[in-house]
Order: sequence, then C-alpha cells, then structure tokens
Amino acid sequence: IPGYVSWDYFVKCINEGRGAILQGIYGSLPNNLRFQQGFTSGHAIYINEQWDDGAFWGYDPLYRYPVRYPYAAMQAYALSYGGQVFCGFTRKTGLQ
Repeated sequence: IPGYVSWDYFVKCINEGRGAILQGIYGSLPNNLRFQQGFTSGHAIYINEQWDDGAFWGYDPLYRYPVRYPYAAMQAYALSYGGQVFCGFTRKTGLQ
C-alpha cells in the first residue's frame, strides 16, 4: 500500500531488498539527474537498491538507462513531496 513513510524507513526497506516507486518533485533533483529539463513538477521514479557508497540505483521513466542517484540528491527528492517520503514498496526481491 503506498503512503507516507520516514526517510529512515525508506532506506531500511530498500536495504532489506525491496524496490520502491518514489514520488517527488522533479525540479528538486540536480540538472544532470533530470532527463526532461523543462519539467519540474511531481514525478515518480523506481529505486531498486542502495550501493555501498550510499548512492541509490534505479530508473526514471523519462530515461532509458539505469540511473545512479547520490545519497543527498535522492534524500532531497524523496523529501520534496510534503516533507516525508511518499512511495509504494515491492515485495522483497531477494537481492540481499
């Protein structure tokens, strides 16, 4: 069930092997992580995992390849939609 969760809970679930559809304000991402420059409104991306360096790996439907999101950029995006993380999680994917 999608809904609001804390940033810490979001990170915990990703590290437990869940993926997430994450809603945020596209304009809160740095320009190099936005793939439609004039678009700055609400947008959803898929996050699959977190790497050892803290970055997140996922997909933006406006781009055809996987994207590496630095920790600070992903946190700012995730919290841009009302100050809490608005997302829906997958079941555990078995990556961990």
